[in-house]
Amino acid sequence: MILTDLLNPLAIVIEYLIAIGGLYIGAVLKKPAGYCFAVTFLIFGLYDFFVLFGVSQDILALLNIIAVIAGLYGIVLLAKKS
Repeated sequence: MILTDLLNPLAIVIEYLIAIGGLYIGAVLKKPAGYCFAVTFLIFGLYDFFVLFGVSQDILALLNIIAVIAGLYGIVLLAKKS
């Protein structure tokens, strides 16, 4: 329990740092896949934040599928460039 209480907030911070990195990749490096990964990790951070506050499982499932689709689209964009 104590480990969960420490790691969940840390994971949220790291997810938001990855989202910022994705925005940088999209905006500065002009790689559209960066935006997809920014959205993915922004939503994952939001998901973890909502879990802490006991939000409905339906909303969490919806957030999860949106994040996964955004990440998958980012992978597709990267694969097209190869």
